[in-house]
Amino acid sequence: MPTGRPVTLKMIAARCKVHFTTVSAALRNDLKHVNPETAKRIQAAAAKLGYDPAHTQAARRLRASFHETRVPNDAVAVFFPPSFAAPEARFHNRLFLGLHERFVARRPAEVFIAHGDPNVTDQEIRGVPAIVVRGEVDGAVIWGWQDRYADVIRFLRSRVGFGRRPVVSLLNRIEGCSAVLPDEIQGGCDLVGHLLDLGHRRIMHYTDPKGENEHDGRDRFRGYEKACAERGQDPERILVGVRPPPPSAGGTQEQRFTAALLAMLPRHPDVTAIMAPHDELACHFTAAIEAQGYRIPETISLAGFDDTHADLGGSRPDWLTSVALPLED
Repeated sequence: MPTGRPVTLKMIAARCKVHFTTVSAALRNDLKHVNPETAKRIQAAAAKLGYDPAHTQAARRLRASFHETRVPNDAVAVFFPPSFAAPEARFHNRLFLGLHERFVARRPAEVFIAHGDPNVTDQEIRGVPAIVVRGEVDGAVIWGWQDRYADVIRFLRSRVGFGRRPVVSLLNRIEGCSAVLPDEIQGGCDLVGHLLDLGHRRIMHYTDPKGENEHDGRDRFRGYEKACAERGQDPERILVGVRPPPPSAGGTQEQRFTAALLAMLPRHPDVTAIMAPHDELACHFTAAIEAQGYRIPETISLAGFDDTHADLGGSRPDWLTSVALPLED
């Protein structure tokens, strides 16, 4: 039964009449150095006494530092903008779910850190929790925009405690960390290839091949070009680019991207398909497009990218084409 004092390895060793190094091996399930039956007996005794390794984590970390080794903390920091946790942010909700399921399976704790929009301030960088700065996490997962978190990574790398711990960026390449990225080239190729195979020959898109606008997508544009080349089509004749005003122009992304679309459509009456940067924007486009006299999908096709909208397959199963991304994985 748990006592008011932290349970130590020596207390468990005394209960089981073994050396404390044997207890240490048993609790690590190190069956090379302890008999399986003995390990099971020690583990049962530790559970009955209420042993919590967290009570000695700081001491183990200090001892390990003398030998330039590292003690696992079973904790991972997760950085994200708070808007990504909103119920309507289906794309990011699925990423959250995938992360959480992996964490639960491997049993580390999650240290969620939400940073404000649109930029990380110096105060927020200084406000990164001490548990992360001291290196009491095994690494970090970051997802957001490149310019938002590059400064955070540089700050953490400059701290002795965190140092070279692994950092993984989701969806964006950020200097100083590894990245998990969707295959934008293949996704763009599959989408444009599908539309071309349906007979579309003028397709409107937001992807900027020069990477100068808010929706970069240079890899996705290369996929568009690849699909055209595979079918003997000239991408300059097929693709019609939309250049939305920058964020400095004011308004939400939905407002700016929709306004740019409505300004371009009358100038290109031969367009028969529109590719939105992602499903959420495609949904925002729907009412505006139909208000111009178009009918989706009868007179114009609409495509997204991520397969996250809840209405897909619902009351209007044919209104939106999308590219599925394995976000949970």
